[in-house]
Amino acid sequence: RSKEQYDFVDNEGMTPIQCGAANGKDVCKLKDNTGDNMSQANFFFVENTGTYWIWKNIKDAKYKGQTQYRRRLIGVDETTDYDGIFKDYDIICAKPYNYPENTTAFIPADTLLDGYGYSHNREDLECLGKVLKEAHPEYAEDWENVVVNGQDLYYSNGFVLPAEKYDEYCEFLFEMLNRWLQKNKINTYEDLIVHVARNLGAGKYIRYPREGKNVMELTWPSILWQLHIGSFLSERLLTLWINHNIPKER
Repeated sequence: RSKEQYDFVDNEGMTPIQCGAANGKDVCKLKDNTGDNMSQANFFFVENTGTYWIWKNIKDAKYKGQTQYRRRLIGVDETTDYDGIFKDYDIICAKPYNYPENTTAFIPADTLLDGYGYSHNREDLECLGKVLKEAHPEYAEDWENVVVNGQDLYYSNGFVLPAEKYDEYCEFLFEMLNRWLQKNKINTYEDLIVHVARNLGAGKYIRYPREGKNVMELTWPSILWQLHIGSFLSERLLTLWINHNIPKER
């Protein structure tokens, strides 16, 4: 989206960062293609290239976090008393999206897995579960409770954490996303397009009913959005990580 469509917040409490700056036009001063970065991989990681930049390049902060320009965390601004909040809480995040409360003809789902399977390719999330259990068996029970059978999704990758916890989450997040890429043999933008197009052609995206249509009639707009797998998976990983590491009352 162009910066003309949305007003960027730029003050003492929040600084805009351009994600995928290696591949895009000039949008704002701070860009994710400086320092230690993965900006060129934005085609898969999407907003997480900004998360990576914060993780690797911000070393002197007490708290770290982000919020999307179109989906801001309400109440997080230059007046926020982080020290006061983090005396009683361990994370600032969005209210979870509850699937049963929002079930409609558009998204007929009761669980995170079913919701993902309706909007995207269910097998991609199931693959993440497999590589997660191989690498972190301590998360296996939570995966079943939170993702396979759970109803609440911490949506939009907006959150604030104490800096050391932010870095811990990033270790987990990028390990798992990279393991998913390795499992699916995706190394380039072209590999990702092939992955999505092949699964679209095989009818694995149920929100795009085939009804005798040639797959090429369905593809490019659908493929463009569905390429954002790293963003979709990371919302589920954040939800899993919160449930595994932070007590409900915190």
